[in-house]
This record gives sequence, structure tokens and C-alpha cells, in this order.
Amino acid sequence: MPNMAVGLIPTYSDDLGRAVTDVRFKIRGDKLQVSGFGLAPAGGCTGTGNLFTLRHAVAQYADGSTIRYPIDNPVNTITVVQAAVADGAVCVHVEGERWSFIPPNIVGAQGGNQQTYVVNPGFADKETGLFTYNSNIVGAGVNARYAIELSPTNISDAIRGCLTAPVVGTAPCSLAGGTTPRYLTVLANKLGGGQVARQAKVSDWGLPVRTCAAALYAVGFCVKYQGESYRNAHLVLP
Repeated sequence: MPNMAVGLIPTYSDDLGRAVTDVRFKIRGDKLQVSGFGLAPAGGCTGTGNLFTLRHAVAQYADGSTIRYPIDNPVNTITVVQAAVADGAVCVHVEGERWSFIPPNIVGAQGGNQQTYVVNPGFADKETGLFTYNSNIVGAGVNARYAIELSPTNISDAIRGCLTAPVVGTAPCSLAGGTTPRYLTVLANKLGGGQVARQAKVSDWGLPVRTCAAALYAVGFCVKYQGESYRNAHLVLP
């Protein structure tokens, strides 16, 4: 079994736009230098407090090994992918930051909304279109697709408000390929038991994520988050 090391990220910028200090991560010892970070001192605890999972570049090598390199800031995504390729990785994917639960106070919300919604059985009416999306991987100002279930309207209105310049319909060019845009998931109570779960795509990281999460807490009791991910990111390097 290869030797493992614990690295230290002095300051990690999470997708909510906060600076998180003293973030530790595990990596194979011979790849710590490639990560760009040094060894963590003995003792202490990670600054993330297990609130979220770090964004990573997942690098696959010709010998069959897989190394997960942390990405300390969304703006450094391409730089980390390039470092892995320069180290000999033959394939690199990007896995976005993940929150299984965003504490309401972090985004300025007073707590979740326990409202119960009537949801009709069967297929729901949907609105589909495009919105302006800023990707950490393929660039800013690209078109990305969205789809919103229109019922319950309180939730669909909140989701639509998270989009930048939404336009109903289609266009000849839009974000595709291996990109999964960043999105939030809101859970709400459903009449008769169970839950309503809806996804809200977000145009950019930082303040837009916090603003969208707060709006979703106004219509639901729990909000989750998944950052932008990309399959075969090495193929779109500049």
C-alpha cells in the first residue's frame, strides 16, 4: 500500500465565496509536491469541519493509479488540470465541491420553510430554455440549458430567479459535452407525505450560490449543493 500524506491548503475558497483556512487533505505521498501544497503539521483539525467535500481534479495515470488533486480556488481549475497532465496523467476529470446540507445561517437565511405543497401525480409541465453560465473550465458567458418543473409555482419562481438572463427556447450553440453545471437542490414537504425535490442551476460561484440558496430556503426546508463537474477536462485545456 502506498504511503499517504496529509497536505495543508492554507486558504481554500469554497463555492459559496468564503475563505476557509487550514484545510487538510489526504494524498499519496509522492504526489504531494504535484498538488502544490506542503505537509500539514501534526495535530489540529481541518477548517472545513466536514461541512463540504473539496473540489478535485481526478487524475488517472497509465499505471492504473488515480490521484485526487484538490482545487483550492475555482479560478485555478485549469491550472490544477494542467499540472496533473504535466505530471503524466492520461485522463483528468473535475469533480465539483459538494454540500449535503448548507446551514441556513451561512447564506443569511433564518431557517428552512416547512410549508407543505400540493403536487399533482403524473408528468409535470416544464419550462425549458437557456441561461448565461460562467464555467470554471470552458469559460465565461456560455449558453447552458435549464429545465424547470412549473409546479409548485413558489419553488419554480425561486429557481428561475437563480438564473442569469434566462430565455425560453433553444439556440444552436449551448454548453454540452462533459460539463455538469453547478446546481442547488431544494427539498420541501409534500401534502400526503414525502418530499418535493427540485434542482436550481446557478450561473456563477460565490455570491450567486449564496443568494440562490437563501431564496430556496424561503420555499423549502433543506438546500444542498453540487459544484461544476467535467468529464475529460484535459481535452479542453487552452
